[in-house]
Amino acid sequence: MRVSQRKSRVGVLVLAGSLGLVLAGAVPGSAAAARTTGRPLAPEVRLHNIAVGKNAFQVAIDPGTRSAWVAAGHLARVSEVTQRVTARILAGANVQLVAVDPKAKVVWAADCALGCTLLEVSEANNRVTHTIAGLPALSGIAVDPARHLVWMAAGHQASAPNVLAVSEVSRTVVRKLRLHVGADHQLGAITIDTRSGTAWASVVPSGPATTRCSVAEIRESTGRIVRGYARNHVGMPGASSVVTAIDPRRGIAWLAFGAPRAPSGTVEIVSIARHAVIRTFRGITLAPPGLAIDPRIRTAIATLGRYPNVRSPDNVAVVSESSGKVQRVIPMGYYPNQLAVDPRSGNVYVPIVFKGIVTEFRL
Repeated sequence: MRVSQRKSRVGVLVLAGSLGLVLAGAVPGSAAAARTTGRPLAPEVRLHNIAVGKNAFQVAIDPGTRSAWVAAGHLARVSEVTQRVTARILAGANVQLVAVDPKAKVVWAADCALGCTLLEVSEANNRVTHTIAGLPALSGIAVDPARHLVWMAAGHQASAPNVLAVSEVSRTVVRKLRLHVGADHQLGAITIDTRSGTAWASVVPSGPATTRCSVAEIRESTGRIVRGYARNHVGMPGASSVVTAIDPRRGIAWLAFGAPRAPSGTVEIVSIARHAVIRTFRGITLAPPGLAIDPRIRTAIATLGRYPNVRSPDNVAVVSESSGKVQRVIPMGYYPNQLAVDPRSGNVYVPIVFKGIVTEFRL
């Protein structure tokens, strides 16, 4: 099935259903209640399922080569032109994380079968060119092409450096930072804003003892925390997810907090220049960890669980970036995870963990 969709005349934010890695605590900011409509998007969007094999965890996109790279146990390359797998890189036994440097035409993937090994893959020949072994168990990976840094979050590394950066030039660890998360927390995903030179690391509960979550904004040049953003969901059992996405055109970061596959969450919009929350949407129907923003049409993508009047247990929702109003809901397969959007083509790729597929549609 081919994917196509009419472009909306209003800016929107898209959200999708998932495993849930992260959530965060209250920060001052103006509040706006999120209103929802629940209209299915199916008549307007055609979904295209692409078999990638094993479990599909994360997607990263190079708009220049029109390639979507999928971490699915191994590494799969999908052509945005044909929507077919054009290469499978089998160097890793348990590849779950992937990031792309479009400038260097290099893909970085984390193979975490026994410990973690960082794989460097050339887009020119689809081959592993270097490996960096001996890394701790990773929960997130992101690349800053401008500074030639690969940033990683070490999930359970509470008593040692748990945010690391590897130089793409020397292929050595050049930044080490310890977020003092405590025994009841661990790290989740990590996101980069190349324009401001900041990394955004999510801290999530590691058990039911707490529902307090946070995001650390880190200055790449110094490896120091600029500010932390926290949220405590009192009376919300299982609230354990927060995920971030950057809108570079507007200089803002979206922090999406919610419980895995639960139908209610909070979005905090942060001014990156001011290091401050400038707006808050409460009661938005989302459930991280998948979140991506298409700055062309003010659209983001994130995970969502069950939605009223929609039969699918996991979905993608379209939400207005200006009002926080859910405008559309797209049924998805079981456990959509860390999705991605190509800001040039508008193609969205949603990895479906337990089906070994990537679902593609177009914004």
